[in-house]
Order: sequence, then structure tokens, then C-alpha cells
Amino acid sequence: MILAPGNYLRKDGYVEEMSFIEKILTRFIECTKGIFKYESIIIFIFILLIAILIYKKKKVNRKSIIFMLGSIASVYPMVMSPTFPERSWFAITIFGIISIMILINEMYIFGKKEYKYFMIAVTIILTIIFIPNYINLVKDVNKLNNVWNKRITYIKDNPNEKTYKFKEYSTQNK
Repeated sequence: MILAPGNYLRKDGYVEEMSFIEKILTRFIECTKGIFKYESIIIFIFILLIAILIYKKKKVNRKSIIFMLGSIASVYPMVMSPTFPERSWFAITIFGIISIMILINEMYIFGKKEYKYFMIAVTIILTIIFIPNYINLVKDVNKLNNVWNKRITYIKDNPNEKTYKFKEYSTQNK
């Protein structure tokens, strides 16, 4: 990810008047803040499940710990990237979710009824927590759809142009 071609393009658009060490420290702090912003719920559920397994005197599957550590560790290579787009959190979050699902699978042996109520509770809590994100996602998708429709209309209305400039139809405009 560090050597991705897009990073070189993004780097040209960012001017950071800091020393290399300051850049790295600033980005490290931003990555850590991102973990709290995007991963705190997953980490909380992970710790809760570990506690339940320990309380039930059940063995904690090492794979779940490896996936959670991988989730957290995969954030920090982005310190070397000039930007850290939100979409990059997808894979990081998936590692965290896998670690949780491994633990939930371990809990399944406690009995189907207990497992069922736990899963219902987790699903309800996560749905409520993420409702604002769903609403923002729908708004963003509609905004992007409008931009693309304007671009398609512009291209159809100007068939003889060889190149198109879409500043007026940029997704940056509100």
C-alpha cells in the first residue's frame, strides 16, 4: 500500500512543511486516533468476548488474537503514506470482525439459546450505532450519482470534444 501509484499522486497535492520525523510522529498520532474512531467498537466487543470466554473457563482461540493484532498493526504502515483515506479502513475493520467471529464461534459451544440472544443483542447494538453512517452513505451515493449523471449529460451534449474538464461537476463542490 505504501508504494501504491496513487500515493505518489496524492503526495504531489500535499505540502507538509515539517521535518521527516515530525511528519512520521504526526501521522502516527493520526493513525492512533483513527483506531479509536473506527475500531473502538470492534476492540470493545473483542475484549468483552475474551472476558466471557475466560469467565466460562474456555480456551481463547489464538487465531482471534492474531487477527485482532493484525487489524491494529495494519494501521501503522499508513504512517508512510501522505494520506489515509477512509476507504483504507475497510480491510482493517474486516480483520477485526474476523477476530470477533472466531470468538463467537468459540462461544457457540455454550449452547444455542445463549448464542442466539447474544447475536441478537450485538446485531441490534451495531445497527443502532451505525445508523448515522448508513444515512451518510446514502447521501454520498446519491451525490456521486448526480455528479456522474451530470458528466454523462455533458459528454452527450458535447460529442465533438476530445477532452473533458469536469471542475464544475466535481464531487468536491457542494
